[in-house]
Amino acid sequence: MTDPNEARGLMNVLLYAIDGVPDLSDATAARLVDNMIGGPVFASTPVEDFAAALDATMRSGALHPEAAETSRRYSEGELFDFVTRVSSLLAARRP
Repeated sequence: MTDPNEARGLMNVLLYAIDGVPDLSDATAARLVDNMIGGPVFASTPVEDFAAALDATMRSGALHPEAAETSRRYSEGELFDFVTRVSSLLAARRP
């Protein structure tokens, strides 16, 4: 994925509901990955697109400022740590 706006948009999709979760635990990260792989929540976007957006975010070393602003509950650092774990879990489970 070479378009940073596309990567930011997909990160916004992933982080949109994060304020509603009880915590940013490994279990929450695993549920998000489950939903990316086979859940109805993200069914309209191929998992490869999310993986590419996560990879682009990992390479940049930070969330896009607009993606970080999707949460009013968690700091940018907390969100980036969470996204890093999601990225690792997805990479381990990708076919």
